Amino acid sequence: MSVIVPNEGLQWLLTRMLKQPNPLTDPFRLRLFQNNYTPVHGSVLADFTQCTAAGYTSKNLAPSGWIDALPSGDAAMSYWAAGILTFTASAGSQNTFGYYVTDPDGNFCLWAERWPVAPQPLAPATPVQVLPSLRMLSLF
Repeated sequence: MSVIVPNEGLQWLLTRMLKQPNPLTDPFRLRLFQNNYTPVHGSVLADFTQCTAAGYTSKNLAPSGWIDALPSGDAAMSYWAAGILTFTASAGSQNTFGYYVTDPDGNFCLWAERWPVAPQPLAPATPVQVLPSLRMLSLF
């Protein structure tokens, strides 16, 4: 499965890129979702149910943590320079179906990806690992 940038995420990103007078300094938030959902272009934040496993926390994606965008075929791609992020639970087990990234205030889904093989359990002995990345393509 590939990353989906929902329409609300496109709107938010484009507005920030074009109208923000200063560089973006607040971190995006990477979250795991627990509902059996496949992201589509019409997805909105309410379509995702964030994990609630004991000990789970979402992760900050600070702007300084991304590599400069690189050419990727007919698009551009960036990824999290620090590498793989690991999510853990301190007790119990919960199925995860993918991840989604929100704006700093948690009001919009910016992009999301369902695991290729879902679900993946999140438990003390089975952490979930994500390498955040984003590839953007112009359709003009």
